[in-house]
Amino acid sequence: MKTGVSSPPPIGVAIAAWVLPGAGHWWLGQRARAASFGLPLIALFVIALVISRGYAVSRTEHPLAFWLQLPAGASAFVGLALEPPTDGPAPSASGPAAPWQRRLLAGSEAAVHAPVVPPDDVVAVMDLALTYSMAAGLLNLLVIHDAWERAQRRTGAAAWR
Repeated sequence: MKTGVSSPPPIGVAIAAWVLPGAGHWWLGQRARAASFGLPLIALFVIALVISRGYAVSRTEHPLAFWLQLPAGASAFVGLALEPPTDGPAPSASGPAAPWQRRLLAGSEAAVHAPVVPPDDVVAVMDLALTYSMAAGLLNLLVIHDAWERAQRRTGAAAWR
């Protein structure tokens, strides 16, 4: 279906959908679909971050969960950046640091393994927070695929079949 207006490249649509859930559909001009896919996924991830106070996203404390959260795109990296400070010693005089910050400051993996001890009220909801954040990431894989396939149809390229 070729028209006078060029269609966005499918790979670009897929990358946009990964970075921000719903952005691929938005780029394709499907605003309602973008909002109905993107907003609940972003809300699910934000809820996970709020109820866990940022402890749900941690590459070192929850490595499998992190890989399942990663398809949520920028949300996972925002969560990683908001990871609370640890109780362990910091490698600099500036105070406690998140594990990724300690790794950058210390230059080794050894600095990453100081224990992260979340408060008791966070421990009580951690399973729920991890489930929400992983569900957001995995559901976004479906949204990415849908956006990519819709972009493929627009360009007339053969989709994987």
